[in-house]
Amino acid sequence: MIITLTPKQEKFVLERVQSGQYKSVDDVIEFSFQLLEEYELQKREDELKQKRD
Repeated sequence: MIITLTPKQEKFVLERVQSGQYKSVDDVIEFSFQLLEEYELQKREDELKQKRD
């Protein structure tokens, strides 16, 4: 799979690696996907809760 980032996104990712927050670009992307998973799970839980109320 090839992923194309906008210049703004690329700058953001590279700044995180250069700052030492993350060891590599892969680490930034992996963490981003973890957050997306958590967000979507929470969103589904919230929707289910709203249906019950």
